Parts: sequence; C-alpha cells; structure tokens
Amino acid sequence: MTKMRDRFATLLAATVMTVGASLTLGTTGAAAASWTFKKTAASSDGSFAIAAYNDGAYAGVMVWNADPSGPIPGDARTAPTAADAPTSAKRSG
Repeated sequence: MTKMRDRFATLLAATVMTVGASLTLGTTGAAAASWTFKKTAASSDGSFAIAAYNDGAYAGVMVWNADPSGPIPGDARTAPTAADAPTSAKRSG
C-alpha cells in the first residue's frame, strides 16, 4: 500500500510542477511570421513559379519547368537564386 501511495504522491507532485511551470512561463510574446505565397500564371508549356514572402519581404521562389530548358530537365522544380527568379514571381501584391 505504501508503494501505491508513494507513486500517487510522485504523480501528484509531477503534475503540480508541470501545471505550475505552464502557468508561470505562459506564452512568449513573439508573434509567428506571416508567410504568403504567390503563383504566377502558367506559360504555354505549363511552367510556373511560386514565390514566398515572409512578413511581406521576398523570401524565395520555386520554379516548375514543364519542358526541358538548357541543363534543367522537364517536369522538374528548381529553387533559383533571387537574381535568377522570374520577375513576375518577385512582385508582392
């Protein structure tokens, strides 16, 4: 019976400490970043781009190449640098 009482006391103590820590720490004041995405119109071959923005600032782009183009195979996605990204994908709004 004492083992059961000790286990119950340990469980109760752990629960009280967890609840106390949760109430004491609460939530942080940091707000989550606001991510938005913009898809460009598909070209005649089916290629398109999706640009990502973090709190309104351009963060990057993914380009879907439907047909082969130079060293890029067809039916492939790429993540070009900002300089190589399609201009239409970088515009916000």
